[in-house]
Amino acid sequence: MNQFQNSIFGQATNNKTRLTCYLPTPPVLPYGFTSLSELSQHPECVALCIEQNGNHWRKILIILAKLGAALHYQRIPTEKEWKQYRDHYLLQDNLVNISFADSFEPHQHWHLISGQAHWSNFGLNKNKAINNKQFELINEKYLCYRDSIEKDKSILLGPYLDYRQFPNQLIDQCQSLFLVNKI
Repeated sequence: MNQFQNSIFGQATNNKTRLTCYLPTPPVLPYGFTSLSELSQHPECVALCIEQNGNHWRKILIILAKLGAALHYQRIPTEKEWKQYRDHYLLQDNLVNISFADSFEPHQHWHLISGQAHWSNFGLNKNKAINNKQFELINEKYLCYRDSIEKDKSILLGPYLDYRQFPNQLIDQCQSLFLVNKI
């Protein structure tokens, strides 16, 4: 069993949280850190995570920075702004958290389940999403769905956070959803 299965990477979930991204596998902790919570309190947590885990986590954190910057600035961010958000606020400002749990965190905002294989951990799959009409397709090419029923939270079923699967086009669509559908 993964010791981080129920861990949050980011500050503790609270009323300020606007996006929780659910991933199946946590990063390897840099030397000297004993928990993801401890790492997220370090002012350079993003740089330390990338240094320890390489390009894979760099891509994940860049995509989350682009999504989180839209929530932070309340508009589509410039390149300079999302980079500033990544380096100074991501995982530290409570707006964006990463969860490795198989159940939803107790906030009423955006939940992004990343990767089709991970959807099943929440009892969801592509056929179930389409057949029961609970989810509407927002991007056919990249298979991203938005919950159309839940009123107290918005759930996105998205591809894994990688540039090939979750490119800028999809990031732009998600940013727009966040800004138009403020919860």
